[in-house]
Parts: sequence; C-alpha cells; structure tokens
Amino acid sequence: MKRWIGTALVITLAACDPAARELHVFAAASLREVVTDIADHFGAEHGVVPVCNFGSSGRLAVQIERGGNTDVFLSAGRVEVARLDSGGLLASPPSPLLSNRLVVIAPANHAELEGPQALLRFDKIALGDPDSVPAGRYAKRWLESIDAWDTLGPRSIPALDVRAVIATVEHGGADVGIVYRTDARVSDAVRVAFEVDGEHAPKIEYPVALLRDAREPDLAARFLRFLRSPVARQAFTARGFLIVEGR
Repeated sequence: MKRWIGTALVITLAACDPAARELHVFAAASLREVVTDIADHFGAEHGVVPVCNFGSSGRLAVQIERGGNTDVFLSAGRVEVARLDSGGLLASPPSPLLSNRLVVIAPANHAELEGPQALLRFDKIALGDPDSVPAGRYAKRWLESIDAWDTLGPRSIPALDVRAVIATVEHGGADVGIVYRTDARVSDAVRVAFEVDGEHAPKIEYPVALLRDAREPDLAARFLRFLRSPVARQAFTARGFLIVEGR
C-alpha cells in the first residue's frame, strides 16, 4: 500500500508596522525560499506586510476554490491555474514566469547512478503525488515517456509536495526521489544523481496569476510587475530557476 508523506503549509509574516497593508501570496513549495526573499524585499520597499502560504500547487488551488482569499498565486504547473481560470477565479489569464528541471536525488553518500535505467533496481521511489503536485505529474510524464512508469509507478511513494519528497529520501523512507533541480539545492543530506534531460524531459512551467477577489488588487498588480524586475530575476536565477519571458 502506498504511503502518504507531507509537510505542513508554511506561513511567513514579515515584521512591519501593524497598520501596514497585507499582500497575500500563495506559492508552490519549491518557491519557498526565493518567494519569501522577494516578497520581503517588495514589502520593505512598499511598506507592505507579505503573508506567504506555501504548499503543493494542487492543494493551494483547492484552498482558493473553497474561498481561501489570496492576492497572487504562483503555481508550479499550468493545470492548477487553468482550472481556476475556467472557474472564473482569476482577474486575468495566467502568465508564464519561470521554468525548472527535474532531477533524481539520492542520499548524499549514495554511489553514482548511470541514468534512468538505474531506477529499476530500487524498491522505493519518492515523488510528488501526481494528482496534486506538478513535480509528481512531470515525473510521471517523464517515466511514461521512457516506458518505465508501469514498472516504477507501483514502487512510488507519493508525497504532499516536493519538500516532502526530499525529507523522505533524507530519512531513509525512499531509496531515491524525483524533484526539481532547485529543490535539491536546499538539502545537504541529498545529492543529484542525474538530471532529466534530452527529448523526454518534460516542459516545466510556473505560471503566475492575479486573483479576481484579491484583497489588495493594486498591490497584487504591482507585485506581479515586481516579479519580473531585475531584483526578482536575479533572485530567481541565483537559486537555479529559469526565467520565462511573458507578459
């Protein structure tokens, strides 16, 4: 039976004047560090308190559908924002912001892996739940494209987000895991065994959207522009994200 591993959603609140306006941001778990930094920078410049909620894109989208008020949504996949758009919950169509790459991670002291075929010798492979975690959906798509999903799918341990995948590998709950390249950088206990590249590498897109019922629509629109500023672009690239030119 598959086990479900997850981490609690993290909410960060910048220390500001109690009377300051708040900017509420929902963002994919893989963006936790960089969006916290960017939101804090934006908050300091504009006298705004950034309130950031991180988790799997699928779970965040469900929160929004159920009335979870936020101003901006940064998803790690198009499926989630497309669903919100079709439900009339976005103020404007989503815009692509970033890209990333998948990697296979192993414990830091693990021997070298020679590529995808090496995965066949492992009994436990952690990946995000494909039903709610874009990284897991990308991983499944990749494994299907190399005709390995039928074999490896039953061995997968679905996690609630990419950081839960890392924690699972760190603590020995899985032999290897599949995450974004940027996530592998946040842990000294795991290493990149190999990067998913070539013709079978899935196209990864992080869209950003302004919510129709944003609490602070003017601030949210300014924040969306700030996400494409030189300051934000430098922060994204420094953490390994790839910039996508969009609106």
